[in-house]
Amino acid sequence: MKNVLQRCLATLIILCSVTVSAYGQTDKIIGKGSVGAIQFSPDGRWLAIGTTALLELYDAQTYQLNRTIAMNVDALEFSPDGSEMLIADGNLLHRLDTATGQVTETLTGGDRRINDLAYSPDGKQIASIDWRGVVRLWEKHVKAFTFRREDSRSGKYTLLFSPDGQQLIVGGLNIEIWDIGTVELVEEYLTYFRVTSLALHPNGTQLAAGTEEGQIEFWSLLTGDPIGLIDGNDMEVEGYRPKAKVKSVTFSPDGRMLIVGFDDSVIAIWDTVNQVWTRFWVTKTRPDEEFKGWQTSGQGFPPPGEYPWWSPLPTLNHDGTTVVGLADRAANVGRWDVHTGKLTGRFEGYGYPVELGFSDDGKHFFTCWNVARVWDTATTEIVAEMQYDNGTNAAAHSPNGRYVAISHRDRLITVWDVETATVKHVLGGASWNNSITFSPDSRLVAAVTFSFLIRVWDVETGELIAELQERDGRSGFLFSFSSVGFSPDGKWLATAGHSAGVRTITLWETQGFTLQHVVDGLGSTDGFLHSLEFSPDSRWIVGYTGRPNFRTKFWNIETGEIDLDLPTGLVWTPVGFSPDGRWFTTSIRGPDGDTYAPEVQIWDTRTGQPVAKFPRPYQQIIFSPDGMTVAVGHEGGRIHFLPVDTVLPHLPQNISVATKPSESLEVVKGDALLPNYPNPFNPETWIPYQLAAASSVQIHIYNPIGQRVRTLDLGRQPAGIYHTRNRAAYWDGRNEQGEHVATGVYFYRLETDNFTATKRMVIVK
Repeated sequence: MKNVLQRCLATLIILCSVTVSAYGQTDKIIGKGSVGAIQFSPDGRWLAIGTTALLELYDAQTYQLNRTIAMNVDALEFSPDGSEMLIADGNLLHRLDTATGQVTETLTGGDRRINDLAYSPDGKQIASIDWRGVVRLWEKHVKAFTFRREDSRSGKYTLLFSPDGQQLIVGGLNIEIWDIGTVELVEEYLTYFRVTSLALHPNGTQLAAGTEEGQIEFWSLLTGDPIGLIDGNDMEVEGYRPKAKVKSVTFSPDGRMLIVGFDDSVIAIWDTVNQVWTRFWVTKTRPDEEFKGWQTSGQGFPPPGEYPWWSPLPTLNHDGTTVVGLADRAANVGRWDVHTGKLTGRFEGYGYPVELGFSDDGKHFFTCWNVARVWDTATTEIVAEMQYDNGTNAAAHSPNGRYVAISHRDRLITVWDVETATVKHVLGGASWNNSITFSPDSRLVAAVTFSFLIRVWDVETGELIAELQERDGRSGFLFSFSSVGFSPDGKWLATAGHSAGVRTITLWETQGFTLQHVVDGLGSTDGFLHSLEFSPDSRWIVGYTGRPNFRTKFWNIETGEIDLDLPTGLVWTPVGFSPDGRWFTTSIRGPDGDTYAPEVQIWDTRTGQPVAKFPRPYQQIIFSPDGMTVAVGHEGGRIHFLPVDTVLPHLPQNISVATKPSESLEVVKGDALLPNYPNPFNPETWIPYQLAAASSVQIHIYNPIGQRVRTLDLGRQPAGIYHTRNRAAYWDGRNEQGEHVATGVYFYRLETDNFTATKRMVIVK
């Protein structure tokens, strides 16, 4: 609903970008996202930090931010001379000029997410490996060949070039040595456990392999024999430490140290000369604690349950004096002096928001996790920032933009004043499974508390003005609530939940807070009714039926009738209306409710038909109050602002397909190519166009590097409008050989007798 902050973004979904492309074409983005890779350039001049939203390039001497590029980064690598960077983004490889930050080339690494990548020592070749172990090699900007068959099961894979560039070293179930010239497996080292990270000793004769069981194995590249094994779980420390996977291994330039990062937030130094652990560092585990910095052995680890969830990715600068890695629960990046163990600085602000929403005036946008931030929509700068210690159940931004209310895991609700970033009130009585919302005039804040109780407070005074609970007249049980919301006109307060195993909506009048209606008929439930939404005109209240039918129903408040009954599938995250009520969004698992295939759908409330689908990685779409912009939530905290016509490009407001069945009778003033729909798509899309006069029509489709992959020859067509699916050009996502093309950005070009035009589209899988 217009003034209700959408509930938590659900599971993180595999990344792919609709607005971040190989050409730097991007809309406004807020949120730095989660850290995916950290790397110093070989000459020590630059430090690159890649996240799910940005690539940041820092001066490695001053640690001042030099450049920010909007791009998802799963992995990154500098070329040997540091002149360019290679970025893995899903199944795409972007080559960037380090000096300018411009993308010089984009390569497609198959149809699967890339795990790791590497430059050859001479910088002329690039290798990548995906999560099924398939290795691809490019030479002189052309994909030369693909070798190594995919494994039967997916997992973490890593790779390196040998020092002479003649071999590829692949880490997975074992360590494999491949000859690049003959494309043959020449040797295999049978490791004890799955390899998660590889590092070459500077002398080029030794290989360190980190494993998923916490061991680091050392191998001789000269003889192919194991020459050492250390166990990262056997450090001589006090306290509890669970078995941890090795996330990364890196040698210092002189080879005397091996920096090891574990997935339980431990970074340690192994002295390769004296064969001992010299020190380790534990990331801080509570937001209110100071950074612990480096510790010598014996000072203990945090107790059970205190480990953050992230995996540090430590890396060394060129002279081996500075290590950089993730630093705390907020996913900030810290840097330490290797010799003194002192923390010398931080790069703050990483992490991902689990709540998001626009203010009523559209000027601000709200994100929330352990830090609540209010952003200026126009500049994407942070207006206010509020940090707290106890996690988030739910949060809301008041329609007037003045307040933020956050429900914590300690069962308290904090109301913050945005202008001063100070606490205005602390309200009690919230439970774990709760919902929170402001009234349209920002005068009241309501929350679900203890599942059977709704509480309403006065925002200015903090006074509790209502406690609402009700028994089901048929069963005698109390209604259990899971979400709450005010109607846009402020007349109604609705709660969603269940009673005696039946999904229900209760409707309370805000004048006196008396119960007016109970809406059932939403089906039986194996849980609560979580999704609750009013239409902008307060005409409808929307409920979700759940199993076994997986439908969303629009209940008319005035008549009590069901006006719309949509087969939405299993709703995964909250629903929402556009400001004019025309469009309605849902995020679902799949049409049958059983398959794990999350996608966002947009529905036309006039027809009850779906008009657009957005498969993974999209989680949620929120319309701005003016209806001109949408905020699209992605995995890892990327939030993109997009013009609404890029989300619904195929629905021109002045054309009603229902009343004009013969589009060819429309008067067309000129030839035109319109945006394809849906976009992004998988696996099919329609390309609308129009002709002012009869003409031959061809549409050519090109990949990101300009190669034509398909031509749609439509023959000679009469003048008219070709917008609907039975008239527009159709592409099934296949190339001329009938093969499905890979995920990525493509371009389509319309050619008629007197007109040409080109537009962009995105296919995701």
